[in-house]
Amino acid sequence: MNPPTIYTPASDTQVNPGLSFRRGTLQDVDFITQAVLEAERSGTPRAMYESVFGLSEPEVRALVRAILDQDIPGCELCCGSFVLACDGPTPVGALATWVEGEEGPSSLVRATLLVEQLGASRWAQAQAPLRLVAEVDIAREAGALQIESIFVVAEQRGRRITEAMIAYALAKHRHTHPSVRRAQVLTVLENVASANALRHAGFTVKSRASSQNPDLGRWFPGSGRLLWERDL
Repeated sequence: MNPPTIYTPASDTQVNPGLSFRRGTLQDVDFITQAVLEAERSGTPRAMYESVFGLSEPEVRALVRAILDQDIPGCELCCGSFVLACDGPTPVGALATWVEGEEGPSSLVRATLLVEQLGASRWAQAQAPLRLVAEVDIAREAGALQIESIFVVAEQRGRRITEAMIAYALAKHRHTHPSVRRAQVLTVLENVASANALRHAGFTVKSRASSQNPDLGRWFPGSGRLLWERDL
């Protein structure tokens, strides 16, 4: 197996000496599992998968890892979809990227992966909370670059690592997907830290969806979603 490509933009090393970037591999599955779970929590105590599917934290961790181990592209639940920021050899940040629709709608890819691991019975039992969460869904644009599951380890926050990872991801996709014109990010409405980082990275809010349903908070870590967008 060839080693992952390491790229270190000069502008980023001036701000973050020692920071480099590479694609995730199956060898990074533990770190990427943590990134997915922390992004799902969005600053709250529980990941949405825990609430919606009635799973414990260890069960959710095992679920996410089992899906990541398959490395199937098309959504954030794929090691190869991730960009890792590394301080020396150590990963300190992660985000997932894919072009929406290349492998089919990401919502369908994700649902298929979850059903295969959870089983049809547990998936059926989760339909009521899933319908409630769907009230704040915002459609992703087919052909647009998607950025998801943004995570930086706590002790490294404040170094503008999120901005650096986004800059790296945009630069790579300009080269590999020259026809892609836009990048999009979905965030939880209340996630102020992500909002600040995305503004610094040149994103603006394109649309929002919110719900006044008091039961939404049982299943989802906020009252709605924002769709952020910028040109590549």
